[in-house]
Amino acid sequence: MNIGALLLPSGDVLDGMRIFDGWKLFHAHLGDTIRSQMDKAVDSYDFVSHFSDSLEGYDIYEAIESGGLEGATQTITEIISKFYDESPLRCQVDSEETSSLSLELEGIPIELPSEGENDSEPAAPPSETERRITEIERQADHVIKGRIIVSPVHGKHINDIKTGDNIKVQLVNQDDVSLNVAKLVGSLTEDGEFLPIKGRVKEKVPLDKGYALYTVVAKNVLAKIVEEENVKIEMDSPGTGEKKDRGDSRLILYLSLIAGLLVFTLLIIFALL
Repeated sequence: MNIGALLLPSGDVLDGMRIFDGWKLFHAHLGDTIRSQMDKAVDSYDFVSHFSDSLEGYDIYEAIESGGLEGATQTITEIISKFYDESPLRCQVDSEETSSLSLELEGIPIELPSEGENDSEPAAPPSETERRITEIERQADHVIKGRIIVSPVHGKHINDIKTGDNIKVQLVNQDDVSLNVAKLVGSLTEDGEFLPIKGRVKEKVPLDKGYALYTVVAKNVLAKIVEEENVKIEMDSPGTGEKKDRGDSRLILYLSLIAGLLVFTLLIIFALL
């Protein structure tokens, strides 16, 4: 929907640009670089046209949706290589979830295929829910995808979940941020699979059907969970295991005391006989 390119004869100027810092920061840095290097830039019209047309012929959207950047990186590298017919080529690709409203607020134009067909109809203003979601996501450094853990017996209905509750969260995508969070909290198996982690509910946003839960899973990192049904979800209750252990320990202690008293009583009886 939008492609911007800056072509320079030397890559030295771009060495300080980190694409994994978040798309808003990257876009702002790119804009500053374009303004400062405009006199050195090479015309990018042909490249952008080639890139846009090539994206239509490659199936990279499934890889991007699933967070698998390896396949997307390989495809985009191939597209660029074909245009310049040169190798080797160093290419980095990042992907983040966002919304059309977020792009609009950052001043990024969006070109839709249907644009121009209904120019007479004004665009609908963003709803209060969309504005709230945008504001929540704007305050975080990263928003990653998560899902709830269903617990039909001991769980708590989503309708009853409140801000501040701790729930069990399952991360979904194998993107860099999700992997780093999993490693940080020790929930990544040797096979690279995610184990459930604790998420503190920061916001609960009602949707047309269900809720969007934003849970804090690391510093300035939110896991977004969209659930349409009022299912019971697993809560994370600190200390539950400790209480159970203490209860088991007390039971063992009581049984030991009873057994000791019984033995002591028997010894007295035998001594009196």
